[in-house]
Amino acid sequence: MGAGGPVIGYLRGEHKPRVRRARGELRLPRPRPPHRGAAAKAVGQLAGLGQGQRFTAVGYGGREAVNQPGGPVIGYLDTRVRRSSFNALGPCYLRLSQNPATGDSGTCYGDSGGPNFLGAGATETNIIAGTTITGDRFCKATNVTYRLDTASARAFLGQFVALP
Repeated sequence: MGAGGPVIGYLRGEHKPRVRRARGELRLPRPRPPHRGAAAKAVGQLAGLGQGQRFTAVGYGGREAVNQPGGPVIGYLDTRVRRSSFNALGPCYLRLSQNPATGDSGTCYGDSGGPNFLGAGATETNIIAGTTITGDRFCKATNVTYRLDTASARAFLGQFVALP
């Protein structure tokens, strides 16, 4: 037990050249009822993604930067839901466009760990494709998520929750 409740999961980050993976602990003050979200259904489920695939990012941190005298300002509110589209797929990363010029939006400072659901709007599902891990400095180009359809992510999650 640590501050804030029992630790139900912990895994150190793996650092290899050009690859950085980090997963952390989740502390709950008391047991929670099961959530309706589900990790990707199988290893490699996201491998067939292509242009046009939409995602729904849920964030809890800063909003997209607003240009002000003296430079961009990152505002903070409460939970936000943003729509983004497929950009690129790597071995453990899913890159999503949040370019406002193309109608996309996305995550910002403080949103790391938030879910990115497969689909958006009428096509949104309860499948969590990845969790936000990083993005660009001004929160206007790319949201990078850690894929939940990898063998290592599923092995970690499978210790704590039933996977589809």
